[in-house]
Amino acid sequence: MKAPNVVPWMRRAHLYAGLFLAPWVLLYGLSGLVFNHGDWFADADARPRPWTSEPAALAQHLDANELARRVVAALDGLARTEDAPSVWRLAAGSAPSFQGEIVVQGEDEQGGTVLLWLDPASDEGASRRTPPAITPETHALDLDVGAARHAAQELLVARASAAQPELGGVRFGAAQLPALHLELERDGERRSASYDPQGGVLTLSDPSASRSLRPSEFLTRLHLSHGYPSGGPAQTLTSTRALFVDAVACALCFWAVSGLVMWWPLKRHRRPGGCVIVASLVLVAIVWRGMYGLFVG
Repeated sequence: MKAPNVVPWMRRAHLYAGLFLAPWVLLYGLSGLVFNHGDWFADADARPRPWTSEPAALAQHLDANELARRVVAALDGLARTEDAPSVWRLAAGSAPSFQGEIVVQGEDEQGGTVLLWLDPASDEGASRRTPPAITPETHALDLDVGAARHAAQELLVARASAAQPELGGVRFGAAQLPALHLELERDGERRSASYDPQGGVLTLSDPSASRSLRPSEFLTRLHLSHGYPSGGPAQTLTSTRALFVDAVACALCFWAVSGLVMWWPLKRHRRPGGCVIVASLVLVAIVWRGMYGLFVG
């Protein structure tokens, strides 16, 4: 019996899955672009302005080699007080270097933030100016929540210990209670409030201040949102978003596999297609290996 040809069915699934999930794929494409190039979509005043200092001008004040020698000397002094059998020294062939930038933050006349940063290795710096942030109103409230915290701790420990008997010998600290969110009104004025039971601080903010997002900020928030909610009034909405995220992830894997399946029967395209796949795999391996080294280094 001849095996059924799955290519036409896979081609249809490839097509209609793409049509159905096209808005979400486009969303992740656009939000990824915004997330990767945030400065392109920022306000003109908020974009960083690059500048370059005099070459090696900072080295005379902040020398990585000199500071490394002082660190090793201090570490050796500590080792001598502990009667260590040997001393530390710089590893052969290594070169001390600063990782990151020097950052200076200031405030302009309008209350906005001015941020300066400089890379000591390249003497390249930049500045960014952001408008004044809306400062929420805070009040210290002396409320006794010890009984509620103790009850929550006992309940949590009892439930966990019943499910995991090996936790019986663990000594737990005080429970951390979640923040309380509420809406307040006074003389027709509405405020969003958040009370921190740990610190005893009530924060009041204007509801309109947090209800407006620029398109780039909205796309970035969508790009970063993840996971299934454990509860709350928006559980249905966020769960639907999470389902579509899973669908897009599965569809991307399906499109990759189905594309290979539909490519293979095209005999005249096997050799050039195979070369493209091998070249892609080699490039991906090089980039991923380099990024792994960057992450762990």
